[in-house]
This record gives sequence, C-alpha cells and structure tokens, in this order.
Amino acid sequence: MRFVLRRLGFFVLTLWVAVTLNFLLPRLMPGNPALAVLGKFKGAVPPTALKALEAQFGLDTHQSLVTQYGQYLGDLVHGIACSTICETDVPGWVVSDTPKFPLARSPT
Repeated sequence: MRFVLRRLGFFVLTLWVAVTLNFLLPRLMPGNPALAVLGKFKGAVPPTALKALEAQFGLDTHQSLVTQYGQYLGDLVHGIACSTICETDVPGWVVSDTPKFPLARSPT
C-alpha cells in the first residue's frame, strides 16, 4: 500500500510540474505569438486582424499571471484544454502534405 501511495504521489507531482511548464514556457518566451502567425503575410494584414488573433489566443487580457494560471487549471479540470490555438483553421493542404511515418517498426 505504501508503494502505491508513493507512486501515486510521484505521478501527481510529475503531472503538476508538466502542466505548470506547459503554462509558463509559452508565456515567458519573447515575442508575440500572434505576430509570428501573421508574419507570413509580410505586413499585409490589418491591425484589427492582429487584435482579433490576440483575443483568440488570450493575449489581450490584462490579468496577472497567477489569475491566468488559475483559469488555465480550471479549464484543464473541466476538459477545455487547447481551447484557443487548437481551434484555428488549418488548411487542408497542410494536413494532406504531411508525411506519414509509422510510429514503431517491429524488427523482423
């Protein structure tokens, strides 16, 4: 029983560290992710599109990092993971041109 509790505690700690890093790393990186997405248009995008993309990514909020982290954890608990960036439309050619590789091969 003690072994199972130690394993479960280690699992919970590892999950918390992974979730926290997943939250912090994108927010601590320099630059604006919305500008990176729109960079391929080389300035041919109106400022309203930039503001809309920042709103979709959740970058327009002026909340503290602690408040954002609490909201992030709440969204994860309720199953709303990846509710901003993953909902962006991906052109069909991106999916169809992606090379397909097997995940694993068994030696024969």
